[in-house]
Amino acid sequence: MSDVDFLKPVPLGRRRWSLREDVLVEADDDALVVVTRWGEYRVDDPGPLVRESLRRMLLGPVSLANVLPGGGPAHGAGGVPARSGPGPA
Repeated sequence: MSDVDFLKPVPLGRRRWSLREDVLVEADDDALVVVTRWGEYRVDDPGPLVRESLRRMLLGPVSLANVLPGGGPAHGAGGVPARSGPGPA
């Protein structure tokens, strides 16, 4: 890789998002509370996409293309990576 390649912007599909290690997400049936060192943020009626995105971001960096619906041509329904190669679907 040359110095010029290193300076090129990263395509959106490759950017990674995560929550800091000191962030806590508390969940109940109708809300999420995100607890940070700056305060608590309540998310009322989060959909399954928000819940799953935050759950994954607690585990480490994620590409939004892997979470968002229609994440790209390599993704199936709901942004789930499409299977490739042999094996059960």
